[in-house]
Amino acid sequence: MVVTLVVEVLRGVAQVDFLPSAVCGLFFAAALFAAGWQYGRYGLLGSAVSTAVGYGLGLRRETVEAGLTGYSGCLVATAVTVAAPGFRRLWPQGVGPAAPPVPATGGSGLSGERLWRGFFADIGQISFMPQWYVGLLFLAGLFAASRVLAAVPAIPRLRRV
Repeated sequence: MVVTLVVEVLRGVAQVDFLPSAVCGLFFAAALFAAGWQYGRYGLLGSAVSTAVGYGLGLRRETVEAGLTGYSGCLVATAVTVAAPGFRRLWPQGVGPAAPPVPATGGSGLSGERLWRGFFADIGQISFMPQWYVGLLFLAGLFAASRVLAAVPAIPRLRRV
């Protein structure tokens, strides 16, 4: 029973990319935890709660087992966690309009390292995470589910280079 629930929750996390794969969900959960423990915890918790709600509402067992009720909970919980720090800048209590906390800095040259980091960071944006290693884990999860599906987000990004 517990193993079944864990598999269903992980499938819910993988359903963020429309894949009913627990292995892919494990990679995606690892990516969320790599971005920050809050993202991983809330993503898994959101998937678990919405999976339990699916059972509680009496939805078809096949639907819940495929993770179709878990992905919305994972997405909402992760999105709220990502957006929550910015809420304080939206209504800044008498201060001017919302602005980034620090000015943008950095070089403008293009190097090999910037290209591969940018490639993976772009894939990490699937779940609103800008870290390159999150994108690498997401791509590994897609690859674990299907080599063809892993090419879907990779090929357009390679064409930009």
